[in-house]
Amino acid sequence: MPDGRVVPFMSLEEANRHNAEIFQRQNAAFMVPMFSAGTFDKVTRTKFQGQQTLLRTAGLELELKLGKDTPATSGKNGWRTFSRYVLKTSTGRKLAEAESLLSNYEGSEGNLGVSVFSDAAKRTVVIMEHRYGTGPRYILFNAPTETAGTVRCVDVPLRVEADLSPMHLSLPNILGIREGNIFLQEDGAIFVFPLNRLKEVTQLEFTLG
Repeated sequence: MPDGRVVPFMSLEEANRHNAEIFQRQNAAFMVPMFSAGTFDKVTRTKFQGQQTLLRTAGLELELKLGKDTPATSGKNGWRTFSRYVLKTSTGRKLAEAESLLSNYEGSEGNLGVSVFSDAAKRTVVIMEHRYGTGPRYILFNAPTETAGTVRCVDVPLRVEADLSPMHLSLPNILGIREGNIFLQEDGAIFVFPLNRLKEVTQLEFTLG
């Protein structure tokens, strides 16, 4: 600790309880009653083909095209991919595109997952994707009109998970999105964060293992 205090040993249960208290204290302004969550639209996939449509809603289609991994150009042993999410209209007009963390590498089969949360009224889609050996990625699509779309990679608040293994990677319990907000459940409490206030992530390189 910076102030020199000695922190006694904590079990994983004690550490998680401590982390939960910190998360709730830091995000108290975003806590809402349990009954306010309601139901949400969500699609989850863990098996993939080379190209697939993940979602059709409000005249929009979300497509995932898997490609190869490729070494990042930074020289730091990181990776990028040629995989792409494409948000388009039901008539095929492309509105926005984003790089995916996933790839068609055979060794990754069974270790990939995507959850797609949508809000038809706001024509908004949030993707949470994960791949074994690296942290998750969150992608926010907005399509306010039939001719315009935006996309950002964002950072979703996450309560720190205590685990002795450096390979432990936590996924937030995202319930869904509605009216420009993302709803999370952490340790029995519901938190609502405005999508437009989520921090943008511009670093797309990732490491595996």
